[in-house]
Amino acid sequence: MNILLVNPPLTQPTGPYPAIGYLGGFLRTIDRSATLADASLTVLLRLLSADGVRDVVAEIASVGASTDPLVQRFLADAEQYAATVNTAVACVQGRDHGAAVRAMRPGFFPAPLERQGAWATQAYYNLQSVEVQLGGLTTTQRERLLASTTPLRVAFGTSSEIDEARYRSSVVLSDLATVVRLTIDPEFELETYAERLSDDCASFDALRDRLEGATGLLDRYIDDTAGALVGAHRPGVVGFSVPFPGSVYGALRMARRMKTIDASIRVVFGGGWINTQLRELSDPRLFDYVDFVTLDDGERPLQCVLELIEGHRAPEQLCRTFVRRDGRVVYVHDPRERDVPWSKTGTPTSVGLPLDRYLALRPTVQAFQSLWGSRWNKLTLAHGCYWNKCSFCDTGLDYINRYEQVPVGVLIDRIKRMIDETGETGFHFVDEAMPPALMRALAERLIAERVSIAWWGNARFDRALEDMGPVLAASGCVAITGGLETASERTLALMEKGVPLAQGARVCHGLAHAGIFVHAYLIYGFPTETAQETVDALEFVRQLFAAGALHSAMWHYFGLTAYSPMARDPQKYGITLAPRVTHPFSNYLLDFDEPGRIDHASFGEGLRRAVTQFRLGIGLDRPAQTWFAGISIEMPATTLRPDFVTSII
Repeated sequence: MNILLVNPPLTQPTGPYPAIGYLGGFLRTIDRSATLADASLTVLLRLLSADGVRDVVAEIASVGASTDPLVQRFLADAEQYAATVNTAVACVQGRDHGAAVRAMRPGFFPAPLERQGAWATQAYYNLQSVEVQLGGLTTTQRERLLASTTPLRVAFGTSSEIDEARYRSSVVLSDLATVVRLTIDPEFELETYAERLSDDCASFDALRDRLEGATGLLDRYIDDTAGALVGAHRPGVVGFSVPFPGSVYGALRMARRMKTIDASIRVVFGGGWINTQLRELSDPRLFDYVDFVTLDDGERPLQCVLELIEGHRAPEQLCRTFVRRDGRVVYVHDPRERDVPWSKTGTPTSVGLPLDRYLALRPTVQAFQSLWGSRWNKLTLAHGCYWNKCSFCDTGLDYINRYEQVPVGVLIDRIKRMIDETGETGFHFVDEAMPPALMRALAERLIAERVSIAWWGNARFDRALEDMGPVLAASGCVAITGGLETASERTLALMEKGVPLAQGARVCHGLAHAGIFVHAYLIYGFPTETAQETVDALEFVRQLFAAGALHSAMWHYFGLTAYSPMARDPQKYGITLAPRVTHPFSNYLLDFDEPGRIDHASFGEGLRRAVTQFRLGIGLDRPAQTWFAGISIEMPATTLRPDFVTSII
């Protein structure tokens, strides 16, 4: 039986989303093999090609010419787009030095549709759009921009010219995406497709209507890709990893097409979006396209499904799997089935994936984008989170609450095997939170065995990291990301983060002082948070940037999830849950009431604009409250002392 594991359209273009590689590595441990396919990359590269540009022009003509001036400019320059788009793709793929040289030639690309080529789409991992206008900067600002985030510049050895060439090429590809969105498909982005249809959708209706409705250009590309995979591999089982809302429609469309071609194909769905959104699934219509929907880690559920199909397992012996029986959705879980120990899941594989074809898109010329916008080998130090207490987190779900480390010897072996397979020595450890003791043990082992890699990952700003920067840096650590969340001790206590402000500042400073790039995740709109606390949070972040303890940051708007401690005890956090209605499809985000709640959403633009400027070293002398000009809430001045951070570090 041929097994095909697929990343559906659209997931990240910068490298293969790791789930299918993890499953492929596991299947090797049980003497099975699977073909890996990145349908997302296939569809995107077809669109971002000379033929794709011509297809877009023809599609625009078929739906009627747009009066939008940007579209008219694109149509006037369509032949130049067709002539240069392959160069833009080759440049961001990094496989053709000549492409980067051509990208820097004045007038080679069409004039950007947005003034000075402002990046128009949302960047990888939801980084907010960074509208850097190179032509509008002073010489000093331009030099500061191109030389910014020195730790990454040193680690990767990138030149400002290469970064700028990739930025210019990314603008061209972004402009094509903008035209597609304005004319023939409003659901299209470079990193996501039809996200609106599945973003916390209580009903399956919108997805089903789109699947069974009229087809557009992207639909035809997806159908063709599905058909080509069936023709090339003749799979008996196709497993789709569905990590994000923007990959749900693509996965369903591919499954639909594959079953039309060969009704005997059995389709298995799993992945991050499934695990959080469909835990209370009851709509049987999903199974018109899918045979099995699995929850949580996919290794054991997939093994059980394969054994069932082969006749070696009874229908009641599945593991965490939804099926349809007699027109109803049934959840099947044999309690005797146990998850595969994390140390026994095997080494992730990428055999068969076109690793030299992924797109290192650059929404800015800053070096920090090398972190998110490049391809890395993906590996995990420990399953779950060793802290597992944050009140806003999905602590009720397996991906957080089942904590299990991998022995450092196994990690070193996996690292060596992945380098041999991919030729790539860059690693992104995709843990929820890398455990500090294991980080140190890994770093010391890498140094002792002279295994030369560059690596980064997400960690809590744990006290144990305060003095660990030098050994981490010596082992090849180039970046650490982590959640600061807020700058109020009161809300930090409510979040049960376990990282006081002083500790967070000292850890950030220690890492940065060792030459490690530091990025912080922050939350705004947390229940009972005040305008004063929001201003103080921004001031805290400003001082961290000014002190050189922070290189990058991103603000997230708070959302209440069904599997968090806050959902289990809302009164503790000053909120009241709206009456719970269990929907037949998705049930994840919860509505809530908070007495006296202010319009937190209005803070978002100011917070994002501030950290964008801070990354460039701009605006660091500006009072925190002034970033919120124009909103209806009067923002107070900060209560933090001007030397709050420097006195700590």
